[in-house]
Amino acid sequence: MSGAGAGTRLFIGTYTSRRPHVDGRGRGIHVVDLDIAAGEFGAVDLAARTPSPSYLAASADGVHIYAVNETPCFPDGAGGVSAFRVEGRRLIALGMRSSVGRAPCHLTVSPDGRYVVVANYLDGVVSVLPIAADGGLGDAVAVHRPAGNASRAHHAAFDPVTGELLVTDLGIDAIRLFSLGHGGGLVEDRARRMNIARDAGPRHLVFAPDGSGLFVVNERAGTITAACRDGARFVVAATVAMSDADYGRGHRASAAASALRLSPDARHLVAGNRSRDSIAVFRVSSDPLMLEFARELPAGGRTPRDLTFVADDLLVVAHQDDSTLAAFRFDHEVGTAQPLATVEAATPVALLEA
Repeated sequence: MSGAGAGTRLFIGTYTSRRPHVDGRGRGIHVVDLDIAAGEFGAVDLAARTPSPSYLAASADGVHIYAVNETPCFPDGAGGVSAFRVEGRRLIALGMRSSVGRAPCHLTVSPDGRYVVVANYLDGVVSVLPIAADGGLGDAVAVHRPAGNASRAHHAAFDPVTGELLVTDLGIDAIRLFSLGHGGGLVEDRARRMNIARDAGPRHLVFAPDGSGLFVVNERAGTITAACRDGARFVVAATVAMSDADYGRGHRASAAASALRLSPDARHLVAGNRSRDSIAVFRVSSDPLMLEFARELPAGGRTPRDLTFVADDLLVVAHQDDSTLAAFRFDHEVGTAQPLATVEAATPVALLEA
């Protein structure tokens, strides 16, 4: 339905069981249609049953969707990675493979479409699974296990300039850089690791459209860090607060910042703040790389876990603890958002337009 003009379709990742941080009541991956002109939701239905699909990614052609299963799925306690074929509002299961780590929380498809890369939160493991001809997954062909037990891998993204893999590590306050070989081999370049401020808790990142730098949302500190590309490295240029709240310092202090998205025109960044049920809006530019706090907006519900732009000016927010989605009309000129509609959706934590 995406690109049909009048509407688009969102697949919704959920938690399906109780965990220490959430009372999961989803049934798997849900689906909802959204009228772009009116900003109104259709009915929320079940697209596929699968345990705690807390993050979703699509193949470049939108034919297949991949989900992490953020719960023990195998005898060794590893989580799962599931593949699906899209058939309208239904997802046809193509099987589950081990994530090889514990609590997989993010995944991405490699630029060449040959692999799915998975970030496992509880042990920091990064795993690489091959994509078969039918869109299903094979067993992991590469696994990176960090030294010690401090790492908490949270997000994986490919550099649009170099093709390297960047992984945010909330546990060690750093972004790790890897090369992904033609056969799926994974090698970390520790000398180029990008360190973030102590106790910041880097969670998600987005690249500037021209590849000149990147932006990182820091979960514990409640800040956004901008980093410029400097040869083969990224150098921190600025760190800006998401609000005027004082979260203190130390491992237990947390702003509970969540998702980070760049607006379609690349003039604004938006980030969820679960501790304040708000959305922080920043003005950005790429030449030179610039980041400036603009305003803080009500998120329209409790615990904004994910948010995404659809079409040109619709912003959709998933409220984990309210079990709702909210649609806003985003004003690209001033960075404000007008509430349009809400719909009930059980424990939504990930949004994917496909």
